[in-house]
Amino acid sequence: MSDCSGCAAMAAQVAALQQQVAALGAQVEFLQQQVGAALAGVRGAVALIEKEMDEPSMSRRDLIQALDQRLRYLLEVVEGRRV
Repeated sequence: MSDCSGCAAMAAQVAALQQQVAALGAQVEFLQQQVGAALAGVRGAVALIEKEMDEPSMSRRDLIQALDQRLRYLLEVVEGRRV
């Protein structure tokens, strides 16, 4: 068996890097959830617009107000002010 004076330092560095990778993985998962929420909100707004273009059920003014409420809610969700 050979003497490896740097092995302990290298093992510590590997452990630290593994912790960083795990933290980055958690951040990626969080951001994927945020992007998913944003996409769902935008898709919902687009679906509402398309539905109203095909078969109007509210005035343009009401549509704009409904979209405003949806998009403001979406912003709050993505910014973490709502769950």
